[in-house]
Amino acid sequence: MNKETIIHNLKSTNRFELFKNILDSKNYDELYTMFGKNIYNLFTPSSYKKQDIEKLMNNNDLGTIYNKYGSIKTLFIKNFRRRKKEDIKRLLLDKRYIELYNKYGEEEYNKHILNMYENDISYEAGSKVKAKLYRSKKGIGKGIRTCIKALSLTATLTISFIGYEGSVYIKDSYAEALATNSVLLQEYNDKITNYAEYVNSLELDNDLDVVMKVMHDMWDEMQGYGEPTLDINSLGRLAFAHDNGVGVCRNIADDFSARMNAINPEYNARDVAVYIDFNDYNDNSLANIDRTIIESNDTVIDNNEEKKEDILDKIKIENIVGNHMVSIFEPIGKDYTLVVDATNPSIGIIVNGEIYIFSNQDGKGLTFKPMGQLITIVNYDYEDVKEEFEHHFFNHLDIDDIKEISIEWGIDSQNASLDRIENLNTKQK
Repeated sequence: MNKETIIHNLKSTNRFELFKNILDSKNYDELYTMFGKNIYNLFTPSSYKKQDIEKLMNNNDLGTIYNKYGSIKTLFIKNFRRRKKEDIKRLLLDKRYIELYNKYGEEEYNKHILNMYENDISYEAGSKVKAKLYRSKKGIGKGIRTCIKALSLTATLTISFIGYEGSVYIKDSYAEALATNSVLLQEYNDKITNYAEYVNSLELDNDLDVVMKVMHDMWDEMQGYGEPTLDINSLGRLAFAHDNGVGVCRNIADDFSARMNAINPEYNARDVAVYIDFNDYNDNSLANIDRTIIESNDTVIDNNEEKKEDILDKIKIENIVGNHMVSIFEPIGKDYTLVVDATNPSIGIIVNGEIYIFSNQDGKGLTFKPMGQLITIVNYDYEDVKEEFEHHFFNHLDIDDIKEISIEWGIDSQNASLDRIENLNTKQK
């Protein structure tokens, strides 16, 4: 992005005056703090950046240089590469992995991921022999299963496993899926573009009506809930791109997110991996949308099927990675993020770092699963979703706030919205 485009974009916000004042005062460090490294590097004079780098080198603040100016720029800084290598060696020796990540970023972190993985397994298992077995590519699958069943699954272990072996496979698989299904993807995109134009032409009263309209139409168009005949890695929405439109939660959530973003990109809808607990989540919690359940499993609420408690629940992989997929999005003009379970039509909110479902007793029923997010979803940014939950952990809402929001988005409002949509559909016939 060039200077002219940035200035044009800033003029459309309330931050342009701040930007202009910082430039006029030549307080370039504040420019970096307030607007990030891209704008800092574009608008800061070379003479100032040269002096800043010299000062940071003298203070041995290599991480700030790396983050502030980027890896390419550091290639031209005398002695930076050597000193960075020595610094990383010290961080690894001291097992200061988080500091390594914060100073030098994900790319550098991933270069040393297997050593971290081995150290973590060695500590948890009390055996370097086991650690080396689990560290190997052949043993990594066995290693992760063993750790889930027998060891405490630490954050380092999770990041190590996914960051090295898992992410390479998942990203490569996704790139291949995009390439081999480009025609089908274009057909789907054309279809939901037309759908978005249709929904926008209705000039619905509010965002709730948009959400309920999308859920209603999805279930009206699909043949039913069941294992999809077309199920493509991280392109779950394509299950509904042909006549045999059958899908499960991962397909339904991805279709919902794509439709919402086509209607208005500011919704920023994304898929989220969760664990659904049917002890808290039941048929009385759902909006009045007619659904066709062709075959049941553990992610769709179906009163016709009795669900049995599994004695092995405590060690099930689903408890680590989740068993369900939902969507989150930002209503226009609001400072909170909502959760939509389009499979079991219902709405909730991210509050205090957790999901609160409006229509369930005590708001329980869904739990965010970061590890599942890493493993299963590559078409939405993991860091963005993780930060969303962290943001709402520190941005507290009390029970009165939730009650006020639930009046607007709760089950009664959802069903009233469906009545408005049904009346609208009747008038159009």
